[in-house]
Amino acid sequence: MRQVALGGAGIARLADLTIRDDIAAGRLVPVLDHLNPGDREDFHAIHIGQGGPFPSRVRARLDFLAGRGRVEWTG
Repeated sequence: MRQVALGGAGIARLADLTIRDDIAAGRLVPVLDHLNPGDREDFHAIHIGQGGPFPSRVRARLDFLAGRGRVEWTG
């Protein structure tokens, strides 16, 4: 979707962390800010595994996301 928006094909709703540099460089322009729910959105990660630790690729992704927001672990 980011590439489509950069190509000028229309409006896209994208996570700030994926387009922050594009906005700063003027490649993308925020629109409809009054409809933006804010910087916080819930993200749910569910892993159905064999009861052991997360696979390393899953753990790496969760660590990446956790570094960019507040994490509440449940389960």
